[in-house]
Formats: sequence, structure tokens, C-alpha cells
Amino acid sequence: MLATIKKIVTPDDKTVIFNLKVPDANFPSKIASGAGSIVDHSVYPPDMLRESDDVVGSGPYKIDSFDDTRALLAVNEKYKGTARIKNSGIKLAFSHGDQKALASSLEKGDIDVAYRGLSAEKIEHFSGLEGSLDEGIVVAEGGGAEAQYLVFNMNDPLVGKIGVRRAIAYVVDRETLTRDVYKGTVRPLYSIVPAGIATHTTDFFDRYGDVPQVEKARRELRAEGLGADKIRLTLWSTPTRYGSSTDKALQKVAEQLNSSELFEARVQSVPFDEYEKGVDAGEYGVYVKGWLPDYPDPDNFTQPFFGEGNVLKNNYKNNDITDTIIPRTSSQTDRADARKDFEEIQRQVARDVPILPLWQGNQYAASRGNITGLGWTLDSSTVSRFWELGKS
Repeated sequence: MLATIKKIVTPDDKTVIFNLKVPDANFPSKIASGAGSIVDHSVYPPDMLRESDDVVGSGPYKIDSFDDTRALLAVNEKYKGTARIKNSGIKLAFSHGDQKALASSLEKGDIDVAYRGLSAEKIEHFSGLEGSLDEGIVVAEGGGAEAQYLVFNMNDPLVGKIGVRRAIAYVVDRETLTRDVYKGTVRPLYSIVPAGIATHTTDFFDRYGDVPQVEKARRELRAEGLGADKIRLTLWSTPTRYGSSTDKALQKVAEQLNSSELFEARVQSVPFDEYEKGVDAGEYGVYVKGWLPDYPDPDNFTQPFFGEGNVLKNNYKNNDITDTIIPRTSSQTDRADARKDFEEIQRQVARDVPILPLWQGNQYAASRGNITGLGWTLDSSTVSRFWELGKS
């Protein structure tokens, strides 16, 4: 996110001047995110990565201890910010993707709050959509623009063909996916930019519809000289990195593809370290990507995906988007002036289908009934405001 920085000058103890290589209208938002955290110059070297595991910061809490299972956060008595801390510290327990253990710990009262790890079924249950609230557990829903996508490797011999990608787009049923797997905790997404973010369009809905269109998919395959035999695909997943229901979601997508009788799809799930290496090496034809924006601007759903050195790593080449449109949107300080350009990016992506939007969702957390401030902890940038939590 900070690649536009040319140099940084500090003329005095309280002044920082950023000189940029090119205009960047979102630069203030970027340095206000986690990527722009202020660190101690006496601890962090200026020209290399810091190698120590010790944590140095200036936030409301300090880390007393940390291991693979838990972290203990104590109130930072030297904190000088504006947050009003409403507790004496936080104990974090890591579930490592074990949904049942996380829900059980909350139900038994072993933990006070569960966040990012509860299954959709448990969120539904705790919300009172099933069962009741007699267990003394409440659910808070917070704003957010988390999104999940299928990514297509353009160098793959099958999905590198535009007809195959379009056929998949015609067959995937987001409504069924969000209902059956996520129990309505997410909603269908028909563009790379989620609803609620300025310039959002519905180009995938407009081009491919909201229900499976098998005959149109078949025509796309025939145009590629395919379709006599089923297209064999492996959908690559990783079990916890992009949400605890990711494997189930891709299984549902595979079922939809197979139901069309045009595809023979299966899901392969691997731990994230292995998954990341496979993506980097270009070994996967179709793989999942989850995304949490760092700042609420369409730039955060376009530049990281289609700019130089993008995070998708799917070999999609579009010089119009990468070299012309994205730099132009970055220079427009009045974001309304960038609307047409962002809409054009979304139109071209729906046409080429290097990536297929699946869903977008808000944030959910569940807590024991005596916990206060839970709703205030859920930030749209996914930064948890632990200092808002208290006990009644």
C-alpha cells in the first residue's frame, strides 16, 4: 500500500513529510491504517526488517505474554491516545479454526467473547434464529466489506480460456451458496467492489444473471471447442485463513458446477502455508481469495488486485486497467471524479472474468450476556476496539 512513497523527511521531532512518486489521493487513509503504524526509531532499523520477536508499539495495551494458544494484554500505562479503556486487560485465546471448541467455550463460559471463528450455524443459533437466547449469549453485527472471490490462473490450460471462466460464471449460484452454507450471514456479491463502497456496480449480475444458465455456459464452452467431455477442475481452498466455512463454500460451488453436467469439479484444501506457496508458484488453476479492506475506498478493491505486483498472482494482464485507469483514479482527490473509471474497471473485469466475486459479509461477534460494548468493538476496517469491552 505504501509503494508510492519516494522519501520521508523529519525536519523536527513532531513533523513528518512524505514525498510521493506519484499522486495518491488515498495516501492519508493508508497511513491511518495498520500499514502506517508509528514505530520506535530506536528499535526498528531504517533500512531492513526488524528480526526480534519483541513487540514495540504505542497502543492502549501492551503484551504481557504470547504463545500459540493465547496472548495476555495488559493496559499500557504510558498510552497517550484518545481511547477510553473500559477494562483492566484482555486475554486472547486462539481457536486455530476449531469451530466446535470455540462455540463450546463460549457456551460454558470459559470465554466471554467469540469473534471470527464461529460457524454460520452457531451465529444463526445464537442470534435466536434457531433456539432461544436462554443461554445468556448475544450476537453483535458490525459493518464491514469482507469479500470472497474465486481467482483464475490465466496461464492454466483450461481456465486460461475465457469461455471456461464465463461458463463457470454462468453456473455459480450465489443465492444458494449464501443461504445453504452461510445461513444468510453473508450476501451475494456481483462485482469486485462490494455494496456500500462508492462506485459499486452489479456487472456480474447484469452479464451472467443470478440463477444458473447452463445453456449459455454450454455455448461458451463450445466456442472454445470444448464441451464434448466434462471439464475437470480442482478448486483449491485453505480451511481457516479466509473464514471457517471456506471449505464448505467451495464444496457447494463444486456441487453447482457438477450439477450442470458440464464440469467435474473437486475441492482440495491445504494448510495456508502450503496454499500460499502453491499460489505463488502458479500451481493452482482455480483458488479462493478472501479480502478485508484496509480503508473504505474502491481503490482498495482494484489496485491490490490489478495493479503492479498485485496480490492475486493470477497472471491477468490488462494494460488499460493497470497502466492507465488505476493511476488516474489514484490522482483524483475528489473521489466522485473517479466514479466512471472505477465503473469501467468493474465492467472490464466482468467481461474478462479473471476473478469471480462470490459474497460479501458483515462482522459478527458473540458474547456472554454480561459483556458491554461489544457492538462498538467491530470496526469496518476490522480493527477490534478491545478497549470498548467491559463487564456489567
